[in-house]
Amino acid sequence: MGKLRTLFFEKIGNTPDLDRYVDFYKWIDNSLTIMIQELVPASANFSKNLRTLVESIGEKQVLE
Repeated sequence: MGKLRTLFFEKIGNTPDLDRYVDFYKWIDNSLTIMIQELVPASANFSKNLRTLVESIGEKQVLE
């Protein structure tokens, strides 16, 4: 099992990139927000100023 683990991780060979991960997360968050906004009926009383999770977390970090 140890030999298989070694072979697997030798083939991977990439290092995690936090910036790419955060950009991907923002893209997913924005895409889901748009899809949810499109599901809301036009006649509903619904706030146009939806805040995404990434925006909310970013503001909390700036305030701290």
